[in-house]
Amino acid sequence: MSTYDYEAIRRETRNFHQRQIVALSAACAEKVAPMVHYLATPSTWALARASLDFVWRSVLRDDFDSGQAATLKEKLESTPEWQCEELDTIQATVVSVLNFFVWALESVITYSPPPEGERGESVGFSHMLTTAEEFDVAIARFRSLAEPTSEMAEAEQNSQERLVAMVRGQLKLSEMLVTSMKDEATTISRLFEEKLPVLCFEHISDFVK
Repeated sequence: MSTYDYEAIRRETRNFHQRQIVALSAACAEKVAPMVHYLATPSTWALARASLDFVWRSVLRDDFDSGQAATLKEKLESTPEWQCEELDTIQATVVSVLNFFVWALESVITYSPPPEGERGESVGFSHMLTTAEEFDVAIARFRSLAEPTSEMAEAEQNSQERLVAMVRGQLKLSEMLVTSMKDEATTISRLFEEKLPVLCFEHISDFVK
């Protein structure tokens, strides 16, 4: 039985320092990187990857280069995918996951927790769960296209708990810890990569009947 408690995680991360938030935001973007790699234009992917590498490096810097982060954010928000108007399209999925890269850059630029009383959170965990749940829906709909596995949302919940535990109480993150966070994020990214064809088929299925 899962012990995952999103509200408890949200309350805890609200009190994290900026460096902890930057690291968690980078981990979220790392998880969805394969979706951008395979579905976005090559130039968008190159920019997204460069932006994420910059955020990971920022975790280890003594100070944050907010100017460079702002420049990358502006470029990322000017990519062709952001012009997508149809919600039920693969391009819209790309925009949805590109948000994780934007949020990671924003965490480098400046950080303040959401105002008390608002259900917003500091990292993007809720949006990550929504993304994982979309995969679960697609896999359940087209079981013949995917090998049976544990639910993506459950795997993501467990990953969030592990990531929060990694940075808890860590005001200065070591290179070893950052490597461990990357490894944790890559575990989830490989699941997304493996099941991505099913999600894409779910997007186009109504058009090929």
